[in-house]
Amino acid sequence: MEILLVDDERLARACTQSMLEEILSGVEVRFHHASTAAQALEWLEDRGAPDLAIVDYKMPKCSGLELVERAGPCCPGTVWVLLSGYDLADERSRIEAAGVRFTLSKPAGVEEFSTVVSHIWGNGGAMP
Repeated sequence: MEILLVDDERLARACTQSMLEEILSGVEVRFHHASTAAQALEWLEDRGAPDLAIVDYKMPKCSGLELVERAGPCCPGTVWVLLSGYDLADERSRIEAAGVRFTLSKPAGVEEFSTVVSHIWGNGGAMP
Protein backbone atom coordinates (compact mmCIF):
# COMPACT_ATOMS: atom_id res chain seq x y z
CA MET A 1 0.00 0.00 0.00
CA GLU A 2 1.24 3.50 -0.86
CA ILE A 3 0.39 6.45 1.38
CA LEU A 4 1.27 10.04 0.53
CA LEU A 5 1.45 12.51 3.42
CA VAL A 6 1.38 16.19 2.44
CA ASP A 7 1.89 18.81 5.14
CA ASP A 8 4.23 21.77 5.42
CA GLU A 9 4.98 20.75 9.02
CA ARG A 10 7.51 17.90 9.19
CA LEU A 11 6.43 16.94 12.72
CA ALA A 12 2.79 16.64 11.61
CA ARG A 13 3.80 14.26 8.80
CA ALA A 14 5.93 12.19 11.20
CA CYS A 15 3.12 11.96 13.77
CA THR A 16 0.58 10.99 11.12
CA GLN A 17 2.90 8.29 9.80
CA SER A 18 3.50 6.96 13.32
CA MET A 19 -0.24 6.68 14.00
CA LEU A 20 -0.90 4.98 10.67
CA GLU A 21 1.95 2.51 11.26
CA GLU A 22 0.28 1.58 14.54
CA ILE A 23 -3.17 1.23 12.95
CA LEU A 24 -1.89 -0.69 9.91
CA SER A 25 0.45 -2.95 11.86
CA GLY A 26 1.11 -6.08 9.83
CA VAL A 27 0.26 -4.40 6.50
CA GLU A 28 3.09 -3.60 4.10
CA VAL A 29 2.94 0.17 3.69
CA ARG A 30 5.26 2.60 1.91
CA PHE A 31 5.00 6.17 3.13
CA HIS A 32 5.95 9.13 0.99
CA HIS A 33 6.23 12.70 2.25
CA ALA A 34 5.79 16.08 0.58
CA SER A 35 6.05 19.44 2.31
CA THR A 36 4.31 21.43 -0.43
CA ALA A 37 1.57 20.90 -2.97
CA ALA A 38 4.16 21.36 -5.72
CA GLN A 39 6.28 18.51 -4.30
CA ALA A 40 3.18 16.33 -4.06
CA LEU A 41 2.20 17.04 -7.67
CA GLU A 42 5.73 16.23 -8.81
CA TRP A 43 5.66 12.97 -6.83
CA LEU A 44 2.27 12.06 -8.33
CA GLU A 45 3.53 12.74 -11.86
CA ASP A 46 6.61 10.58 -11.28
CA ARG A 47 5.10 7.74 -9.26
CA GLY A 48 1.39 7.66 -10.03
CA ALA A 49 -1.58 7.45 -7.72
CA PRO A 50 -1.16 6.33 -4.10
CA ASP A 51 -3.84 4.29 -2.37
CA LEU A 52 -4.30 6.99 0.26
CA ALA A 53 -3.31 10.67 0.38
CA ILE A 54 -3.58 12.67 3.59
CA VAL A 55 -3.28 16.36 2.85
CA ASP A 56 -3.14 19.43 5.08
CA TYR A 57 -5.67 22.08 4.07
CA LYS A 58 -3.57 25.17 4.80
CA MET A 59 -0.18 25.22 3.11
CA PRO A 60 1.84 28.03 1.53
CA LYS A 61 1.14 28.94 -2.11
CA CYS A 62 -1.37 26.15 -2.80
CA SER A 63 -3.92 24.77 -0.37
CA GLY A 64 -4.50 21.09 0.16
CA LEU A 65 -7.92 21.46 -1.43
CA GLU A 66 -6.36 23.03 -4.53
CA LEU A 67 -3.94 20.10 -4.65
CA VAL A 68 -6.81 17.60 -4.59
CA GLU A 69 -8.66 19.58 -7.27
CA ARG A 70 -5.59 19.43 -9.52
CA ALA A 71 -4.50 15.86 -8.81
CA GLY A 72 -7.81 14.14 -8.16
CA PRO A 73 -8.79 13.57 -11.81
CA CYS A 74 -5.42 11.88 -12.45
CA CYS A 75 -5.77 9.68 -9.36
CA PRO A 76 -9.28 8.21 -9.46
CA GLY A 77 -8.38 5.30 -7.17
CA THR A 78 -6.82 7.45 -4.46
CA VAL A 79 -8.70 8.03 -1.23
CA TRP A 80 -8.19 11.71 -0.30
CA VAL A 81 -8.27 12.84 3.33
CA LEU A 82 -8.12 16.55 4.16
CA LEU A 83 -6.75 17.69 7.53
CA SER A 84 -7.54 21.14 8.86
CA GLY A 85 -7.36 23.18 12.01
CA TYR A 86 -10.05 25.43 10.57
CA ASP A 87 -13.81 25.20 10.14
CA LEU A 88 -14.36 24.10 6.55
CA ALA A 89 -18.15 24.40 6.50
CA ASP A 90 -18.02 27.12 3.82
CA GLU A 91 -15.90 24.85 1.62
CA ARG A 92 -18.07 21.73 2.00
CA SER A 93 -19.49 21.67 -1.54
CA ARG A 94 -16.07 22.37 -3.07
CA ILE A 95 -14.49 19.65 -0.91
CA GLU A 96 -17.09 17.10 -2.03
CA ALA A 97 -16.78 18.15 -5.69
CA ALA A 98 -13.00 17.66 -5.51
CA GLY A 99 -13.47 14.06 -4.39
CA VAL A 100 -12.25 14.36 -0.80
CA ARG A 101 -13.63 11.32 1.02
CA PHE A 102 -12.87 12.40 4.60
CA THR A 103 -12.07 15.59 6.47
CA LEU A 104 -10.42 15.47 9.87
CA SER A 105 -9.89 18.27 12.35
CA LYS A 106 -6.36 18.90 13.55
CA PRO A 107 -4.96 17.59 15.71
CA ALA A 108 -6.32 14.23 14.59
CA GLY A 109 -5.44 11.27 16.76
CA VAL A 110 -5.24 7.50 16.43
CA GLU A 111 -8.99 7.13 16.99
CA GLU A 112 -9.87 9.46 14.10
CA PHE A 113 -7.40 7.81 11.73
CA SER A 114 -8.62 4.35 12.82
CA THR A 115 -12.17 5.37 11.94
CA VAL A 116 -11.06 6.53 8.49
CA VAL A 117 -9.08 3.33 7.85
CA SER A 118 -12.05 1.27 9.03
CA HIS A 119 -14.39 3.10 6.65
CA ILE A 120 -11.99 2.70 3.75
CA TRP A 121 -11.01 -0.94 4.19
CA GLY A 122 -13.36 -2.20 6.87
CA ASN A 123 -16.70 -3.91 6.47
CA GLY A 124 -15.34 -6.63 4.21
CA GLY A 125 -13.33 -4.27 2.01
CA ALA A 126 -9.90 -5.65 1.22
CA MET A 127 -6.84 -3.55 1.87
CA PRO A 128 -4.77 -2.94 -1.23
